[in-house]
Amino acid sequence: MNRVCVIGDSHVAALKKGWELIQPRYDGFELTFFAAPAHLAVDLDVADGRLVTSNEKLRQFLKLTSGGRTEIGPDYDRIILCGFGLSLARLVAVYNREARVTEIMTVDEKLKSVSAEEFLALGRNQIYYTLAFQIVAKLKKITQAPIFVVTNPMPGATGREEFWGKLERNGDAPHIVEAFLTVCERVCRETGTTFVPQPMKTRRDGIKTRRRYTLNAVRLTAGNNDDGQHMNAAYGAIVLAAALDAEPA
Repeated sequence: MNRVCVIGDSHVAALKKGWELIQPRYDGFELTFFAAPAHLAVDLDVADGRLVTSNEKLRQFLKLTSGGRTEIGPDYDRIILCGFGLSLARLVAVYNREARVTEIMTVDEKLKSVSAEEFLALGRNQIYYTLAFQIVAKLKKITQAPIFVVTNPMPGATGREEFWGKLERNGDAPHIVEAFLTVCERVCRETGTTFVPQPMKTRRDGIKTRRRYTLNAVRLTAGNNDDGQHMNAAYGAIVLAAALDAEPA
């Protein structure tokens, strides 16, 4: 039996629904899903070789999504971590508010002009200090199983114009996506994990997720299922398969 732990935030909902679509292809695999909002997941702690929590709301999310478990033990062969702040939006925020790369990006005189490596360093800090890699550090205290890192989906067509619009109008979207993927790859190498990029077949124009994957989106809690940020079971199936098929770096 190949035992897999999938842990993350609301984006795990798509992976869990996707598992229903691809499970017949993975004979001998047993997946357990643990998901909770990030503001609760910060209360995961290491105790007696397990991830535990005294936060009752977090315990209830873990119990609901895993089918009854409230602790994460070391008895898994593979761990897939999804979300927890690993978003392209973090580098877009640097682009919108902090700095641009002089040689390749449209320069805004209000922002710092930096080299490509300096921009990547700024992006690295945005990614490294996410909850995702805080939880990676905790997981590594309880298990030697390989950890595969999956980011938030790239936005759907309904993303906020004021946040994403400048990037696309300036033609700088490909540069930001490349920087994001580079930073994620580097941070994963730095932390001894394996980066699983969003599969190209789910993407449109480089920076967006195709509309078909935003329809009938699923999430952990009630809310707008057409927010352009959460995805559906078809998307979850593709991403989950990529993570299950990936080899450790």
